[in-house]
Amino acid sequence: MKATKAMKAIENNLVRRAVALIFLVLAASCSPGESELDRILKLQAEATGSLPPGTLITLEGTITEPGWDDPVAIRFEAMKPGMVRLSRGSGDSIFQEGYDGSRAWEQLGASSRASGAEGLAEEAIRHMAEWLLGMRSLLELKTDRGASIQLIDEDYLFPVDKGLIGLRITLADGFIEDVFLDPESYLIVKKRVSKSLRMWLATENFDTHFLDFQQHGPLMIATVREEHRSTDDAVVQRTDLQDITYTPMADSAYFAMPE
Repeated sequence: MKATKAMKAIENNLVRRAVALIFLVLAASCSPGESELDRILKLQAEATGSLPPGTLITLEGTITEPGWDDPVAIRFEAMKPGMVRLSRGSGDSIFQEGYDGSRAWEQLGASSRASGAEGLAEEAIRHMAEWLLGMRSLLELKTDRGASIQLIDEDYLFPVDKGLIGLRITLADGFIEDVFLDPESYLIVKKRVSKSLRMWLATENFDTHFLDFQQHGPLMIATVREEHRSTDDAVVQRTDLQDITYTPMADSAYFAMPE
């Protein structure tokens, strides 16, 4: 009887030690008060990197669409806190648009006069600035730009999104976008948003697929981006980046609307 009680006491003590060890492991893997969303945002920020303040990033490449004979040159430029400039084409047929931190503008051709962007065009440019063309981490988007972020329950993911980490992003102006992270790298591999590829076309749901990630300076950058129509998964646009450069101590006046 005494031996049985002694064995029972030993077993209980072992169980208590095992439980204590589990709690220690959990505490070591998660900071005090840190939620699952906090952990995901932290890991995504570490995986993505951060653009240093005052540094201009320039991404150059080509864009193609079904039915085009040749690729079109494209140039993206961005700088914190939220300024962007884009150009497509070359020579007299170049199209430019930008956001200087307070106003969006566009220029339809080298010989035309730049003007303030309005409506969907203004909204699209401003949202690109919020994301810094994808160069801003989700954690920065939340803490620096006032976005709210929610974890999408796995039960509500579409079959094509299963296996990914889904997050719903609500920008400061109320615009909603869904992003999907790879569960191993914590990089954003897909974004779903309702938009128009052309200002004169109807708004549709598109999935942007981010591919071929490469480390360039402080940032991990997707050098290939494909726009898929959500309804049939057809690729309607592809961007290939060939050259990425950084310019420290750049002048923010560069993003102002051309006179």
